[in-house]
Amino acid sequence: MRKHNLTNREQHMIRAIIREIDLVTAVLLVTGQLTISRVVIAPGGFSLTVSGPLTGSERLESKTGSNAVNALIDVIDLLLAVLLIQDKINVHGVFITFGGSFSLAISGPIFGRPKIEPIMPFLLKNYDDFCSIVSTYFNVDQNLLEVFTKEGEKWR
Repeated sequence: MRKHNLTNREQHMIRAIIREIDLVTAVLLVTGQLTISRVVIAPGGFSLTVSGPLTGSERLESKTGSNAVNALIDVIDLLLAVLLIQDKINVHGVFITFGGSFSLAISGPIFGRPKIEPIMPFLLKNYDDFCSIVSTYFNVDQNLLEVFTKEGEKWR
């Protein structure tokens, strides 16, 4: 398996796939299909995981029904979406949990974690799995995705 010396086409494909996964994740955060679920502390930084009905778990909400707590969760989700759109953070991988559900791990340099360098065969498989899950359980509005893509390019 080749790690380095990717062709320009492969490098472009990797960047496009990672960008699309980040943008779709941002859309899912904004629309409430995903929400922050946990913080994972690691040496030198941390990652956040997001999950929800789409990933086989329940959406995070206040246990007491507090509107303030639910609003704070929504604000965190929106901030994560903005950071994904700005390419400040990225989806790093999948965090598999018990009971058949999973979470998407999100991190980046602003959280003390370096940008990842994916290996092409694994990236393509993860991309196919991600697209399959999203297309099966959620219809991503292409117009919204295009708006996010254009906005993200402006903020870079």
